[in-house]
Amino acid sequence: MPRAKYRYQAKYNGVMIDVSANTQRALAEKVADKKERIDRASPGNMTVADWAAMWLSMYKQGKISNRYYESIKSRINNYVIPYIGSIPLSEVRELHIQEILNRCSGMSKSHVTKLKINMSEMFAKAVSNRYIFVNPCTDIKTPDAEQGTHRSLTDGERTFFLRACEECNHGTWGRLLLFTGIRPQESAGLYVSDVDIDARRLAVSRALKSDGNIGEPKTKSGVRLIPLPAVILDDMRKLKGNRPGDAYLFERDKGAPLSHQAIKRRWERLYAIMKKIATDEGKDALVGDDLTLYCLRHTYCTDMLRAGVPITTAKVLMGHSSTAMVDKIYGHHTPDQTDAAENMMNLLFDSDRD
Repeated sequence: MPRAKYRYQAKYNGVMIDVSANTQRALAEKVADKKERIDRASPGNMTVADWAAMWLSMYKQGKISNRYYESIKSRINNYVIPYIGSIPLSEVRELHIQEILNRCSGMSKSHVTKLKINMSEMFAKAVSNRYIFVNPCTDIKTPDAEQGTHRSLTDGERTFFLRACEECNHGTWGRLLLFTGIRPQESAGLYVSDVDIDARRLAVSRALKSDGNIGEPKTKSGVRLIPLPAVILDDMRKLKGNRPGDAYLFERDKGAPLSHQAIKRRWERLYAIMKKIATDEGKDALVGDDLTLYCLRHTYCTDMLRAGVPITTAKVLMGHSSTAMVDKIYGHHTPDQTDAAENMMNLLFDSDRD
């Protein structure tokens, strides 16, 4: 970032002000704004939301890149303020911070780590400015988080992904991967005839190999029929149109199948649109930096387990030869599964009393 011409550094009512600007007038306006914020705040009644706004303004805005600043602001506004924003700063306890992080259990490791760091920095500055005496983030435990391909999309990521599919010319491809769980390489081997609208089935029997050719799946379990959910039928009907059955469902120029590079570019395009939509709405933190294309496949399996699909069936639809892989990599427990179990047990116990 280019260095500003003028800078002001001084303490005001015990709070350090450090601002820069390219003109003296702009600098004076920034200083006046900072002082007004400090005057409005007092240790006795300052809320977490008040301090967060002051911390972001004084210690982050203009000190780091705008993109980095917006990502920090998004995490604070989306995960901290809704839960403890109205609480007086002096009343925040370790249990509040732990609860915020616990609510992120199952989200990306990157997101959980960054949120913890941002909160710790924010409260550390409150300590150094003597608004509070102890940083409530000091002894917080990081909950279990998922890394890279070994996680499903969060609800927020799913929303932004589907919106990105609406805006991107690769959207039908992305939605098919999300709603059928096929491997990206398997999407390259699909023919138009593999889509049976009337039977609502997708036949998978080919895949893109490491050498760039289309061939049989690595194992017999890779050959399978997958149900086409209603949510994707219209997309498939339009994609098929009147095209010949032996044409590749997803093509490059001159009817060639997708290559490894083409698959990568399609995902990068969808992910970039996701990020842009989220950033434009101030919700950049809702889209994990570690999100990968294989997370769509993981999401499909997690959705099957949430819907109550038996693991033996999920194994077949995922193209695995045993349930061990599905159970180990995909079968993570989720809070709504506990809720479902509670409802089922209540129904059982109620029937016992009849």
